Amino acid sequence: MAAWRVTGRSPSSDPPAPTDPPTFTPAPRGIAERSRTALRNVLADDFSSEHDYAAKNSARYLHTLNGLQLRARPAPTRIVDIGFYPGHLARAVHAIVGGELHGLGPRFPPAFHTGARSRGIALHECDVERRLLPFPSGSVDLILATEVLEHLAAPALMLTECRRVLAPAGLLLLSTPNLLSLRGRLRAILGRSPQSHLFGIREIFCHNEWVHRREFVAHEVAALLRGSGFALLDLHTWTPTRLDRWKPLGVHARGAPLLQLGGSIHVAAVPDPAGHAAGRAGDRARLRTVPSALDLRCGENASLEVSIENLGTEIWDSQAARPVNAGLHLLDVDGQVLDLDLARAPLPGTVQPGQTVPVTIPFRGPLAPGAYVLEADLVREHVHWFADDGSPTARALLRIS
Repeated sequence: MAAWRVTGRSPSSDPPAPTDPPTFTPAPRGIAERSRTALRNVLADDFSSEHDYAAKNSARYLHTLNGLQLRARPAPTRIVDIGFYPGHLARAVHAIVGGELHGLGPRFPPAFHTGARSRGIALHECDVERRLLPFPSGSVDLILATEVLEHLAAPALMLTECRRVLAPAGLLLLSTPNLLSLRGRLRAILGRSPQSHLFGIREIFCHNEWVHRREFVAHEVAALLRGSGFALLDLHTWTPTRLDRWKPLGVHARGAPLLQLGGSIHVAAVPDPAGHAAGRAGDRARLRTVPSALDLRCGENASLEVSIENLGTEIWDSQAARPVNAGLHLLDVDGQVLDLDLARAPLPGTVQPGQTVPVTIPFRGPLAPGAYVLEADLVREHVHWFADDGSPTARALLRIS
């Protein structure tokens, strides 16, 4: 495999034979200049109009770009950026290492779609808290998930999906604000929340996707990644300083490496071959309800057909000591749970990883007329509902008259 490709540079010596491809480790000064050039070119061709955001985050962009180039990795065929908008960092990475670039996000402006398409970037509108990543298992070489984790109320699905789609030699680069940075600790001493990136109570209640749902400390990020099947290559905190524009790798705030006081947490992680096979992380399903809407009378008995595919690593058995069963939750139209245990139904025998089975879940409709939502999920009895650890559910509209 070729190493990270570096554009615009000729080798200083004769290339080795094709059977022994080179690994390229440039000098730090060369790394820094290459990062600045790539980012400068991207910002000169910015089609997002997020110029203020770029100005505030350019030091973080450069820190990530520099760190990436110091790692001798196979040349990526496919790069995926989760939380792609406005695309500055991912496009700079793509300019340096090549490959095909895919951007994910809950939604993109129409003009942004047009700009990305004209530059050969594939955009995918995907809610990573509720949907599987739209890529086959083991098909992605590099995933960027920078400043995304803090926006998710439940990050388990995204992280385990990253583990699924990454190739065995793939790399995950993740960054997120550090809750216990020096600034956060000072705010706590003064009686204020250390989570300083909230946009205000009104926006939180409106569930604005720009709001930070939860910020993390370094050991929590490490536990999340290990629990999702990753091995950590590097985890450090970092704070930009005025010297960052000159230093090739950025400068840690004094004491930050020891006390984890940096403003952001940066992680490089790879799939752990032994880290994805055990426990709750192995319970993953794809569910589809048939039909997608039902009309019933008050209190009427009915059933919902659910197609269930085992996307995890565990065998499901309704006769085991801790059996796996299908279940229904009853929600109102705003998504609030009205009945967590509306109905249960056993699976038809054992279900192997990769197998799809149909399950019929009988239930009784609500006694009050109105509109409701049926949510189908799986439960490993006395352990967890699958959705609690990131597995997506399936919903059907229920109209009662």
